Amino acid sequence: GSVGARAMSGDGQWLLMLDDAQGANYGVVLRRTDRSQTLRLGEGSSQQLSPDGKWATAILNSPKQTLVVYPTGPGEPLRLAGGIERFERADWFPDSRRLFICGAEPAHAPRCYEQDLSGSSPRPLTDEGIRATLAPDGRSLLLSKPGGQFARTSIGGGQETPVSGFRAEDTQIAWSRDSQAVFVQRSLDPPAMI
Repeated sequence: GSVGARAMSGDGQWLLMLDDAQGANYGVVLRRTDRSQTLRLGEGSSQQLSPDGKWATAILNSPKQTLVVYPTGPGEPLRLAGGIERFERADWFPDSRRLFICGAEPAHAPRCYEQDLSGSSPRPLTDEGIRATLAPDGRSLLLSKPGGQFARTSIGGGQETPVSGFRAEDTQIAWSRDSQAVFVQRSLDPPAMI
């Protein structure tokens, strides 16, 4: 099966990969960038490594969608409950103890949440129907609103500022390290225009 990279550790030593030869749930694989070591963490669609490199998130699709947090060293995986039935993405806050999750509760539109690893209930951060990406500063959000509108705000009730220059079909790639810019890809056709 094919293996694709999903994330790289902060020190550049490890890649978090997705192995699509592992059946309906795929496989979560951690591989050294020099290919000297490969670890299979478990099942799921690989998402992100925590900033401290100690955890990897994955979404299990079967029998029902579940968010799993795998330790990259010794320890047991965590299965986070809390009412979300469809997960779209799971990113990390800078402290490596809280997750920034986008998904939907039953009979509700998708939104984004904060959830800590202790298993507390997810806390909504955006209104229903509004997705977001979290900046490296752990506070700034780029909101993606229905109708292709974008805005910047911060967690905790910051002023919402419209952001121009984005198109609804643009794919967000990453925030800049200083949380002041977002890199986007104009279309998925080669060559990639960023």
